[in-house]
Amino acid sequence: MYGGQRKVQKFKERFLNQTWKKAGIVFGVTIVLAGGVFFVDQENLLPIAQSGSQYLLRNSYGEGDREEVLVVETETSGTDGNGTKQNKEVIHLDIGELEYNPKELREILEEMAVKLEDQILAENESLENVRTDLELVNSVPDSSVEVAWELSDYTVMDMTGKLNEENLKDDGTIIGITAVLVYNKEMVRHTFPVCIFPRQKTKSEKFMERVVDAIEDTEQTTRSSNQVVLPDEIEGVPLIWRRQRESRWIIVILLGLALIGFLFSKEREAIKKKEEARNRQMQLDYPGIVNRFTVYIGAGMTVRNAWGKMISDYKEHQRKKEKRYAYEEMLITWHELGDGESEKECYERFGSRCKLQPYIKFGALLAQNLRKGSKGLSDLLRLEAVNAFEERKAFARRLGEEAGTKLLLPMFLMLSVVLIIVVIPAFLSIQL
Repeated sequence: MYGGQRKVQKFKERFLNQTWKKAGIVFGVTIVLAGGVFFVDQENLLPIAQSGSQYLLRNSYGEGDREEVLVVETETSGTDGNGTKQNKEVIHLDIGELEYNPKELREILEEMAVKLEDQILAENESLENVRTDLELVNSVPDSSVEVAWELSDYTVMDMTGKLNEENLKDDGTIIGITAVLVYNKEMVRHTFPVCIFPRQKTKSEKFMERVVDAIEDTEQTTRSSNQVVLPDEIEGVPLIWRRQRESRWIIVILLGLALIGFLFSKEREAIKKKEEARNRQMQLDYPGIVNRFTVYIGAGMTVRNAWGKMISDYKEHQRKKEKRYAYEEMLITWHELGDGESEKECYERFGSRCKLQPYIKFGALLAQNLRKGSKGLSDLLRLEAVNAFEERKAFARRLGEEAGTKLLLPMFLMLSVVLIIVVIPAFLSIQL
């Protein structure tokens, strides 16, 4: 097949095929990655130490604390005494970084006592209405200040800020908390009151608190070890530890689909630009085609012979110059005429394939000539040539205006650079 329209059609088919291939590759890679991440996330059982217990690894020196979200599985007997019930609970743990021995500590600490009252609130709104555990931190967040705590009543709260629900009163219990901040060899004591109220807890919550207590006791007593050994059982109930499952594979799929959409958008934009270039070239070639056709008809040639002459001239210069879409469409029409198809239908299809109003009009003019005869055709073509040159002038002016508009942004950028070069030294030279 020949012609600019056929080239555009092949261009579309090639790009669409390439796009589908790229999309298929991206989709396949996306599925493989998503599956890999999904199966990696399933391997979420914690490692087992030589002692046989599961453990968590601490961050190394200076890497900071790390929050762990764990799922603990327990099996408890049913309420009716028959069978067992499997429970899963999510526990948030703060695992501190690996610390040096006291003899190795050389860091200089700063005092931040005032901020501690707000930093230990955890889920509570204020210290006047404490209903959940406080976070009695061992150091001031975002600093190296170490903190020790003293309580006026250890029966309602322990040193970690955990509440003892059994000793709390419904009307509230007021205790004094003293934060001891250490800076080098200096010590600052900051005391403030806290009013604690009880919170009704379920049996499962109380059990989970005992699990957390056991972990925190182990975590505090093994600060110099890089392993935090998790308990195998609590009160005879076996525990199985896993990290909380994540859904990162969904993000991988979404990213893959977004990339596929980008590929299709990019290919559509390329096809659109190709069609715009084709239409622009054909608009510019139209006056020359009509003018040459008018000359040949005025010289006494028939429409078919004039068409063939233009095709012959185009073939002679085709190897040295780029292909012209309008002449390629004329070449398709010439081959259709050679195959014995109706001359009138060939000219009409020529205008339809070009998809531009001037060419549609030109094809209709030639087809009309076959029905009514060639009388007056030369005058009609001469008038069409004049109109075509006028339209080409207007089209060229429009292209020039578009080019000037595109230059506005670089011009503004250059103006901004010049203003900066001129204005900044002027301001710097001003002496206040």
